[in-house]
Amino acid sequence: MLTRDECEKALQNIAFNYDAEYVNECSDDFCMKMKAHIATLETLVKEHFDNSPLSFDELQKAKGGLRK
Repeated sequence: MLTRDECEKALQNIAFNYDAEYVNECSDDFCMKMKAHIATLETLVKEHFDNSPLSFDELQKAKGGLRK
């Protein structure tokens, strides 16, 4: 599994290698889609790494306790 740092560095490399200054100034369809895709990937990385796993007690509460 990739670490948060590895994911963020990969995204930075994509944005940098795509020529970030050009992307920030362009408004054609391709550039707009690239900006949106990079933003989506950044959001996915944040959501993936910012959500801490649930504890066993939290899982029990969510399921209504253990069934016997």
